[in-house]
Amino acid sequence: MPIPLRVLFIEDSDDDAALQVRLLRQGGYDVSYERVDSAAALGEALAKRWDIIISDYSMPHFKGTDALKLVRQKSQDVPFIFVSGTIGEDAAVAALKVGAQDYLMKTNLGRLIPAVQRELREARERSERRRLEQQVHLLQRFEAIGRLAGGVAHDFNNVIGERIDIQMELAEDLRVVWADPGQIEQVLMNLCLNARDAMPDGGRLFIQTKNSAIDEEYRRLHPYAVTGPYVLLRVLDTGTGMDAAALEHVFEPFFTTKETGKGTGLGLATVYGIVKQHKGFIDVESAPGQGTTFQVFLPSGEGLPDAQEKPQEDALRGGNESILIAEDNEGLREAAKEILESLGYRVLLAKDGADAVRVFEENHASIDLVFMDVVMPYLNGPNAYTQMCAVRPDLPVIFTTGYASEATLLSVRSMENSAVLQKPYGSQYFAKKLREVLDKKPS
Repeated sequence: MPIPLRVLFIEDSDDDAALQVRLLRQGGYDVSYERVDSAAALGEALAKRWDIIISDYSMPHFKGTDALKLVRQKSQDVPFIFVSGTIGEDAAVAALKVGAQDYLMKTNLGRLIPAVQRELREARERSERRRLEQQVHLLQRFEAIGRLAGGVAHDFNNVIGERIDIQMELAEDLRVVWADPGQIEQVLMNLCLNARDAMPDGGRLFIQTKNSAIDEEYRRLHPYAVTGPYVLLRVLDTGTGMDAAALEHVFEPFFTTKETGKGTGLGLATVYGIVKQHKGFIDVESAPGQGTTFQVFLPSGEGLPDAQEKPQEDALRGGNESILIAEDNEGLREAAKEILESLGYRVLLAKDGADAVRVFEENHASIDLVFMDVVMPYLNGPNAYTQMCAVRPDLPVIFTTGYASEATLLSVRSMENSAVLQKPYGSQYFAKKLREVLDKKPS
């Protein structure tokens, strides 16, 4: 079934617009569109809702850059793509700096469908992020800081709470699992925080690891499972529990059974995504008043696990470098600022990707490292960093994300001088990663 798509063309050629509409329809979109070629007509058209704006760069009576500025002045976060036959490389870079998401040549419209698909996907991510931000702003400040500072390896009991009895049964003969340790730590932290929130008056938290196997009988009852050897992580609480209706939606983004301001609805969705990326699966059992049990099955591999290092309890090592923090969530932005300033760093703040580029351009000589979110309004983290590298090719960066797609993370990790920090992260790990990247800088 064709996907509905509302397109605003800023184009003086009706034939060029018609050609692009035809290509979009061939790409599986049910296109409804309007074409404008003046500032006045654009102003009227912006009163309507659009999924994407496609603009010519050079028109007889209306510059594409002026159209882009007008769109952004009206606080329109709609994806904006230039399609032109005359735009040069320098002009294209300038267009990206003022807020365009991409540019295509009219002589190479084969990129049109992939570009539109990418920008629509990123627009959905930005929309989800704004929805999350509205909920996060309702959280108390101490909770935002506490989630940032509360790693599994440090201050675990403080995060969970004194009234909760934590019991562990950890097998010593676990088979090896090929996994990202930071992401598995995130799975455990989110499950434990979920258990804590389900036990406001205290209770018991039970964490178990053991070897397991999925046979045909289990698969008959759970068709999504794959037979074979697994390592099982079980997290059980004696909290309020969930009814059948809640269980059906428990892993959906933004679904929460907590009262307003007490949960973002992303914790369990993040857990589900990480487990799926590791080719595993997760089960949940719960009933009102009977607590909840989550079972995470990760496929086991062959070989020996990496050598375990003894946890370091040394004081956090800071520095006096200048760090640019780009994070569109105010609570997390301020929390990161407080952590870094307490370690002696000088901090500059930016509220989105475009703001980060502006702050960087004003202070590019003094900034030692950029710490930025992957998904942000107006300009995402990787694109903002690319613009900064045009000025400082050796600029170190740490990207942070809680739910960016695996493909996006892979492209981020392929960037030179870059590292990735998964949310939520503890202050110890944050400080260590920061120093690791800074210490790699050529002297």
